[in-house]
Amino acid sequence: MIMKHITSIIIVILISISSFAQENGSDKLFMKVGLSYSSFGNNPIIYSPSLDGGASYKSVDFYTIGFVIIKPFSKKIELETGFEYSEHTIRIIPNLPPDIIKDPYNSEKTLWSIPVGIRYNLLKYLYINGGVFLDFDSSLGYELENQQGIGVYVGLGAKYDFNFGLSIFATPYFKAHSLIPFKKQGSQGHLMETGFKMGVIYGF
Repeated sequence: MIMKHITSIIIVILISISSFAQENGSDKLFMKVGLSYSSFGNNPIIYSPSLDGGASYKSVDFYTIGFVIIKPFSKKIELETGFEYSEHTIRIIPNLPPDIIKDPYNSEKTLWSIPVGIRYNLLKYLYINGGVFLDFDSSLGYELENQQGIGVYVGLGAKYDFNFGLSIFATPYFKAHSLIPFKKQGSQGHLMETGFKMGVIYGF
């Protein structure tokens, strides 16, 4: 039921933007597709509300690879979507009584994501972007809360468009995962991600 509502909202947004673009004579603009890689940041788990006496969590490492789709609707506004796969490593530091010893250990989190957002071109080489994304959690472990749900992202990027259709981009960004979780159980741990995304796209 939730997925049906989300799909309906996305379809309405796409139809609205497409109608706006056609009214403004931009329906002949091309599509861009490409690949991206994200890493070089932090990925802590933040609980809301906070847990008293619970374990603490430390960012270790992460990476994301993605397939990028960008549909320009005008010189300023572009729709961005695609598909992403990410692996996150979180270090868990148990909070136990002094007579119980358990060393910190790492836990893995695997996510599949579908972003839907808007890229707004500020200048020839700069843009801001933001939107929502759907996370599907395929992790095997149970040490960390399920991150399946709806999150948000925002970024400030730089790009360079070559005259033969190829473009490169780099974007420092922030992502907040599972702000609307599909499987909430008590206090929800949110994966908060800051990183650097880079990629290459080709227009046709």
